[in-house]
Amino acid sequence: MTAEFWQKEVYSNYRHVNRYPFDRVVSVVMSSLRQLPAPLSALDLGCGTGNHLKFLAENGFETVGVEQSSIAASISTEFLSEHNLTAKIIQGDITNINSLSFDRQFSLILDRGSLTHNPLDQFIDSLDQISRHLMPGGIFLSYFFSRNHSSVHHATELSPSFFSNYVIGDFRDCPAPALFLSNREAIDIFSRFFSVNSLSEITVEDCINGNGRSSMYECICSAL
Repeated sequence: MTAEFWQKEVYSNYRHVNRYPFDRVVSVVMSSLRQLPAPLSALDLGCGTGNHLKFLAENGFETVGVEQSSIAASISTEFLSEHNLTAKIIQGDITNINSLSFDRQFSLILDRGSLTHNPLDQFIDSLDQISRHLMPGGIFLSYFFSRNHSSVHHATELSPSFFSNYVIGDFRDCPAPALFLSNREAIDIFSRFFSVNSLSEITVEDCINGNGRSSMYECICSAL
């Protein structure tokens, strides 16, 4: 996804200004704290408006966020400042983190539904780059859409497993294309670069409004 899309379609309209961390991220991070290599450091890919940066900084991580949108980065900086917290926020492309010249590896790398908005070839290349920035004993935590998501049905497949023009489900009329993988595809792809500790499918079924099934994977990986 381009920076222009997030800038014009999302953050300039003050959409997706999240203030609280995703509950599953909280659960995984807090249960892993004692196992992560010290000193604690975290890289948040597609950090948006800073909800996970705040959570990580509050829990002792020296945190770096990468975000394409200058508007979102500015909102993040202000949000952290309001809570007397700091994080290094880099405006850049999360699918090309090798170009950002990090001077360290990280004990935790988080992808909360950001890489899933890129075509399969870019997604795979990003995982390769991420694997090189993960400390031995560290964790890569990734969330991406499942092929069981209702919005895949009748959508347009732009390239392998990459869909847009949704006509049903909770993505109906959503302008953002996304990658939807099966569990076999996910395990095959991630195991090329990481040791896959767990792969869980998180599914919410709308039983009243007829929006079908929203489904995404949580993949917890460690360095090979």
